[in-house]
Amino acid sequence: TPPLRAKMKSLARAGDVITPNATEAAMRLGMDFTRPVRFTPLSAKKWLRTLCAQGAGRAVITSAEMDGGRYNLLFDGETFFRLRGRYASGSYPGTGDIF
Repeated sequence: TPPLRAKMKSLARAGDVITPNATEAAMRLGMDFTRPVRFTPLSAKKWLRTLCAQGAGRAVITSAEMDGGRYNLLFDGETFFRLRGRYASGSYPGTGDIF
């Protein structure tokens, strides 16, 4: 809901690191979150910079789809990183994105 998103945005400003998945990141950025996102290196950097500009000094977009598979996309305020691990398909309620 819009009120919940506003509260979460406010809370995330107080954090040192935020770890949204692509859907949550799209919501934070006011973008369409109803369709899957496939990142390019350029779009990943843009999203991460914009997320960090909202208050948190570091951001990780978890389980991001890019050419070559799923990655965790990281930005520490200066350097961009992309980490890939083995993807465990299935449904694991309550676990969030484990990376």
